Amino acid sequence: MTPLLPRRVLNAIAAVVEIARYPTGRMRQSDLAGALGVKRRTLELALQALRDANLLRGFTGAGGGFTLGREAEEITLGDIARAIDRASEAEPLLGVSPRVAEVAVAAVTHAAAPFLRRLDSITVAELVADARRLEPASEPARHVSG
Repeated sequence: MTPLLPRRVLNAIAAVVEIARYPTGRMRQSDLAGALGVKRRTLELALQALRDANLLRGFTGAGGGFTLGREAEEITLGDIARAIDRASEAEPLLGVSPRVAEVAVAAVTHAAAPFLRRLDSITVAELVADARRLEPASEPARHVSG
């Protein structure tokens, strides 16, 4: 079954976990795109939303890249989902009257509350640990940085 989260949220979670796993703790956007198998432009909106939410810090110049904005133990999947959701709030529901949209959003928000509470209980550090357990023995270990 496909996860109920939008793909852009899943991609943002994957990006934050990759940054947390990166050996130097500071990952360039091009390296991140390569690790995730996507184009750099695909990541731009998500990275901006994550920076705006202080989940990532961005650095420019020769030593530029992204680091976690907080310790991996302090960033939850719920934090990431909300950051990406806030960034897409301006997107209208096409072909739907404002009243229907309001009712639909209210119903989905109410139904999603338990799911978001569960996402709030899962940290980036936990996913990094899970990814480490799945790494082949020959792949170098990565560390969590904040």
